[in-house]
Amino acid sequence: MKALIISADNFEDSELLVPYYRLKEAGVEVTVASLSSGSIKGKHGYDVAVDKTLDEVNPDDYAILILPGGAAPALVRKEPKALEIARSFFTRNKPVAAICHGPQSVKTRSAAFAKPSLINRQRGNRAIRNNIKTYNEFEKSTARQIR
Repeated sequence: MKALIISADNFEDSELLVPYYRLKEAGVEVTVASLSSGSIKGKHGYDVAVDKTLDEVNPDDYAILILPGGAAPALVRKEPKALEIARSFFTRNKPVAAICHGPQSVKTRSAAFAKPSLINRQRGNRAIRNNIKTYNEFEKSTARQIR
């Protein structure tokens, strides 16, 4: 199994590092992707190596997508390739874990999603704590349509 984490500078350190190391402990191959190569720096100073740029990512290679919070999602959501990757996970009903501000990574009114939605932070956090849900399950239980 392979997991993809998409983030950028100013991510919330624990929201990227805890899933990263827990997945690795479970034997999952984890790839960190970002807007550019090199490394990304968390809000509290942790550096994380970037394995691939967004342009190098093929979503079909991964079983799960993790979107950590912090200030990074505000940057990630402006990247069409990030939205394309997320859309690929949603349309294939693959699990997407968007932590805290992570749902901002995919919040958009553009044509990036067949069903754009605004995710309620409190309900979203509860859904993530309970289980990682597919987009359709998540949408039914925690989202409301943008009008």
